[in-house]
Parts: sequence; C-alpha cells; structure tokens
Amino acid sequence: MSRSFTSKPTLLLAGSALGATAYARYLANKAPEDEATQKQIKALHWAIPGLTGAAVASSLRQKPPTRAQVLREGVQDARIRAVEAAAPIAALIGARAVSAAHAAGPALEKARDNAVPALEKARDAAVPAFERARDAAVPALERARDNAKPVLDKARDSAKPALERAKEALPV
Repeated sequence: MSRSFTSKPTLLLAGSALGATAYARYLANKAPEDEATQKQIKALHWAIPGLTGAAVASSLRQKPPTRAQVLREGVQDARIRAVEAAAPIAALIGARAVSAAHAAGPALEKARDNAVPALEKARDAAVPAFERARDAAVPALERARDNAKPVLDKARDSAKPALERAKEALPV
C-alpha cells in the first residue's frame, strides 16, 4: 500500500495531457470531419505537448521524499501488511479448529479446552512485547514528524508561487 510522493499539480497536468490525447483521438476517428472538428484537433495537437511538458517540468521541481517520510511510510505499510496477513490466518485457524472439534467429537473438545489456557498465557506474554515495541516506535515517529513539519511547511510555501503561475498558465 505504498503511497506516491507525486504532487497534485503534476498529476493534474499529466491527467489533462492524457485526457486531451484521448479526446483528440476520438475527434480524429469521428465521422464526418468538419471545419470545427479540424480546428479542435489542430488546437489539441499544440495543447498535448504543452501539457506533457508542463507535467514533466512540474515533476522535476519536486524533491525526493525525505528519509523520515520513507521510514514513516515503511512502518505504516508493515503494520498494515501484518494486520492484513494475520486476520485471515487467525480466522482460518479458528474455523479449522472448530471444524475439527465437531468432527472428532468430545476428545478434541477436551483437547481444545485444555489448549485455551495455554493460548491465553501465550497471548498475555506477547502483549507486553507488542506494547514495548509500540512505545519504542512512537517517540521515533513523533521526532520524525516534528523534523518533517518545518521541511513540509517550507516546501508548501515555496510551491505556492509555482502553483499560482501554473494556474495562470492553464487555459480556462
């Protein structure tokens, strides 16, 4: 579940270029072609390279993600993947255990009842380890967030003039 660090203006320009290309192709394949359609196609043949160039220029102005951003994304992705992987496995194990208990009868029910305290003990032993890991990760993530905030604020402030120029350059 990786996130992209591509800016919204870059995505907007690239999407506009793709949309203009699709529309030009639609017009070119449309029959019959009249003078108005030819004018639109001619205008699009100039607009498409302009939009594409603007998207490339916008992407070149971006800075690569900071180490803190990459680290934060990696931690979040690892947490999400762990939960996504564990939930179906736990459900499958639980379903199979119930199915086996019903199929094997009272002997397995007794074994299941004997296993529950051991599973609860294992869970209780694992919880403090997870809490310690969480408690160790939280300050590092908070420091990374605090270190990233001034950089992000500066990037936002320096991007404002470029965004304004891009808005003014786009046809209405």
